[in-house]
Amino acid sequence: MRLRNNFNEKIYWRAFKGDDTAYMFGLHQGAVDPGGTLEWRDDSFPQIKVEIKTGDIVFSKQVLAWAGQKFSMTDDLVVDDKGKLDVAKVKRTEGSPLSVRKTDLQFFDARNFNEATIREITFSIENAFSASEGFQQSHEHSQTWSAGGKVGGEIGKNNKGTGSAEISVQFQDKVVDTLQTTFEKQVTTIWKQTVSDTFTFQPGKIYAIELTWRVMLQEGIVSYFGEETSYSVVASAHGTLTTPSAFKSVEAMPEYLREQFNSLRRTDGKGSLASS
Repeated sequence: MRLRNNFNEKIYWRAFKGDDTAYMFGLHQGAVDPGGTLEWRDDSFPQIKVEIKTGDIVFSKQVLAWAGQKFSMTDDLVVDDKGKLDVAKVKRTEGSPLSVRKTDLQFFDARNFNEATIREITFSIENAFSASEGFQQSHEHSQTWSAGGKVGGEIGKNNKGTGSAEISVQFQDKVVDTLQTTFEKQVTTIWKQTVSDTFTFQPGKIYAIELTWRVMLQEGIVSYFGEETSYSVVASAHGTLTTPSAFKSVEAMPEYLREQFNSLRRTDGKGSLASS
């Protein structure tokens, strides 16, 4: 159990067994200053009840929470600014959207063909935005989080409440779990998107087909148990396909296409139809 005091006075707490109804003898007790936190753990008692007072644990000035509600020993508890005791919750505040662009590229080599060839070319958004790249344009010093095996966005590493300290492991786990639960369907749906079109390729030429993906990230601030950081989540995606460019040789290509084609030919072994 972790307990945070967001009340304007020092609080005194006492924990009882989950099946206790007399509340005569507590398992543990202590005090927490305003804005402070404490941690107490005893796995002998999976469920507990918690009493919160001001003034003193015995000669109290005010009882903020009677020992009736059951909590898990693994819960994070918060006494809010009104004096109410409850399980801590992840809170999100949405900010501005951010656009991230990525160009995907495929080639079709028809130089050895004897007649025109019709082919369907398909682009996958996952190919353009690989999990290894993440979205480093979104936040400085950030890390990606995933949902359903797909990259969902990023969360910051630093606690905005302190300005420099890194977020705790407990905070990161809780926030990522909430983002995954909330956005899993949205994230997996977006990353399944593909763009396809059918083209006629004339013999004796090599073609470069480009597609620009525009992914919108919804940014915001996420807070939990006194810590907060920035986050982003994949909100939407749109692919725009360009008209294929035809060249008589690799040497006739612009430098950036030539480099991409040669790179793909080394990995693909053919260079006939490959993607970057």
